[in-house]
Amino acid sequence: MHTSTLSRRQLVALLGAFGVAPEALAQDAAKVDPRNFRIVFENDRVRVLDYASTSGSGVCGVGKHWHPAHVTVQLTPLKLRLTDDTGKAKVLDVPAGVIFWEDAVTHTTENLAGAGAHACVIEIKDAKWKPATGTA
Repeated sequence: MHTSTLSRRQLVALLGAFGVAPEALAQDAAKVDPRNFRIVFENDRVRVLDYASTSGSGVCGVGKHWHPAHVTVQLTPLKLRLTDDTGKAKVLDVPAGVIFWEDAVTHTTENLAGAGAHACVIEIKDAKWKPATGTA
């Protein structure tokens, strides 16, 4: 008897074939990827995530993923390819120490730097808030 396991990507594709929406499969990044995401503070207004990945892994999630409105404090330099939900891609060089605001966003990121990424992500808990997803 031959047994095999499906990768997360294969499972999402299979469930999508049966009409299960990707949003229904998306889960809180801190729960699905606790190796890289750690909640360091949370109250009724904000949730602060420490994101640290190793060389060759993600920048802020795996594959297409979602973030609520947030402030990012980039702790290490980073070179990445960012692809928005329309498929438009751009390459960015982000130096350590940069702080930036981003409205709620769905995107794909690829780490081009060859080194790990470390950032502090402060999610704003407004009326539209839901936790960032590790994958979609």
